[in-house]
Amino acid sequence: MENMTILKGEKVAVCGSIGSRKSILGELPTIYGRGVIIYGRKACVPQSVGIQIVTIRENVLFDKEMNKAFYDDVFEACALNQDINIWKGRNLSVVGERGMNLSGGQKQRIQLVKAIYSDADVYFLDDPFSAADALGILVNRRILLNNKIFSTFHKFHITNA
Repeated sequence: MENMTILKGEKVAVCGSIGSRKSILGELPTIYGRGVIIYGRKACVPQSVGIQIVTIRENVLFDKEMNKAFYDDVFEACALNQDINIWKGRNLSVVGERGMNLSGGQKQRIQLVKAIYSDADVYFLDDPFSAADALGILVNRRILLNNKIFSTFHKFHITNA
C-alpha cells in the first residue's frame, strides 16, 4: 500500500497475526519523518501499558491543565469511577512500586483516559483489548464507535447490538 487517506470521522482497523508489524503504523511519522502526514494531535495507547509511579491524576494529566468537568466525564466514559471511588486516595492514589497495584485492565483504561483527556484529533490504539477485562472491552467499544480511531488488533470482536 503506497497511499492511504483517512478522512475525518472515519475509523480504521488493521488486523493481522501477532508479529505482522501492525504496531509500526503508529510510529511511522517518527521513523520516516516525511511522507506521512498526520493533521492535528495524536494520542497513542500502546499494547504494553506503562504507568508511571505517580498519582493516577498525574498519569492522566501529564502536563495538561485540569478541567474538572471533562476529567470526570472521561473517567466515567472509561468506567473508572467505580474503581476511583473505592481507592483510598481516589485519583490521588500513587500507583506502582510501593503504591497500589492495578490490574492490566485498569492500567489500560487509565491509558485510554489519558489519551482521551489529551483531546487528540487522531487516536492510535495498539490491540486495545489485550489486557482488558469485560468492562474494559465494553468501554473500548463505546469509545471506538464515537471517536476518530486508527487501531490495530490481533482479533477484532466489536459488534453492534
